[in-house]
Amino acid sequence: MCEVKARASGSHGWPAEAVGRQKQVRVRRTAAEFLAALRGTDPALASRIRDVRFDVAAVLGSSIEVLEDAF
Repeated sequence: MCEVKARASGSHGWPAEAVGRQKQVRVRRTAAEFLAALRGTDPALASRIRDVRFDVAAVLGSSIEVLEDAF
């Protein structure tokens, strides 16, 4: 899973800072619900998913930084 946050400039902080604790909880919950639904519709595919990694892509102007396994 990858959460993408973008800013045109750094005047409002670094984009990844917008992925706070509350956002992390919502993303994890959504991923769990997605995987549960997948188990109901495609058990074979769901059984192949072992680990889920949560990345954050921070876009600032024209630069992109990806924080792998951010949370």
